[in-house]
Amino acid sequence: MREPWIRLQLACLLSALVKRQRRFRLLWGKPRNTLRRSPGGTTPSYDLESEIDATFPTEHLSIEAIKDVLPQFQGVIQQYPPIFSAIKQGGVRMYEKARAGEEVVVEPRTVQIDEIEILSFENNVLRLRVLCGKGTYIRSLAHDLGKALNSGAHLSALRRTKIGSFAADGAKNPIEWSAYFKSSLED
Repeated sequence: MREPWIRLQLACLLSALVKRQRRFRLLWGKPRNTLRRSPGGTTPSYDLESEIDATFPTEHLSIEAIKDVLPQFQGVIQQYPPIFSAIKQGGVRMYEKARAGEEVVVEPRTVQIDEIEILSFENNVLRLRVLCGKGTYIRSLAHDLGKALNSGAHLSALRRTKIGSFAADGAKNPIEWSAYFKSSLED
């Protein structure tokens, strides 16, 4: 698994087929994510997958300063994906090149961020709710926020809370899915 520390929930839709067979269909929609950004230090992967490589002052950070820079990250923006991403260059994933110590040239991508809401800012840890379009790297958002605040930052937690009309609040856990499948087979 490329990023085992990220807890992702896939929203799946079961659709009944002929002869009571079942299948999964992945639902596409704008993801809603909750992120925790840890300021003061950067990492090459923009998250906890790699060690902190630089530290920066954080004394100047405030909720007001954060509110001032957030608008530049909303709407259609250009974003540089992290070098530790699954994007392919010459048929090879960038994270494979980066882990092998090869040079990785990253080109900016156009992404859409519809909403950014500050959930909390305590002990220099910022929690945001982000509604974004496909292809947005939340790790890059955390990194770029640190730069915009004249500090450094990396992503320390990410939770996908919604895809399309499916929200994590109403999701089944693995035990509930197991019971569901077992009962549907018995019917």
